Amino acid sequence: LAEHALSLQDRSVRDLAQLYCAVGIAAQPQADLSGLIRGAGDPGQDGADVTALAKELTRKLTRKERRAIGAALPRFVSSLGDGGADSNLERALGAAARAFAQGANRAGLLGAADPLVGIELTAQQAGSVASSELGDLLQFVVSEEYFALRVELGLAPGSA
Repeated sequence: LAEHALSLQDRSVRDLAQLYCAVGIAAQPQADLSGLIRGAGDPGQDGADVTALAKELTRKLTRKERRAIGAALPRFVSSLGDGGADSNLERALGAAARAFAQGANRAGLLGAADPLVGIELTAQQAGSVASSELGDLLQFVVSEEYFALRVELGLAPGSA
C-alpha cells in the first residue's frame, strides 16, 4: 500500500477517523460499519464524505489490497473496545495521537541538555499541551526511567 500513502501530518482526528472508515468500507462494502461512521463524526455530511472517499479508494486499491485490509478489519474494530463498531473511533484515534505526542515529547526531553527548557518549549507550543501533560513530563524527568534511558543512550554525564 506504500504507493497509496498520504500525509497524515496536520490532519485532525476527525479526518483520520473518516479515513479509517472509508478504508473499511472500501475493503468490506458489505460490512455494517455505520457505528464507525457515527464514531467519525456527524452521520449527516460526514457520512457522505466517508462514502465518497470509500468509492475513490475502491477504485484505487487493488482487489488483493482490499482483501488484505478486509482481513485485518475485524481485529481493528474489536480493538476499539467492548462496543465494537459502536465504539467511538474519533476518541480512540485521539487517545493514540495523545500517546504518540507524549512519546515524542519524552524523546525530546531525553535528548535535551536542559529538560526544563524542553518543558517550557513544550508548554509554549500552540497552547495545545494540557497542564496534566506538563505534569506527566515533569514526573518523567525526575523518574528512574528517565535517568536509566539517558545512561543507556549515552546522554547522562559520565556515561560516554
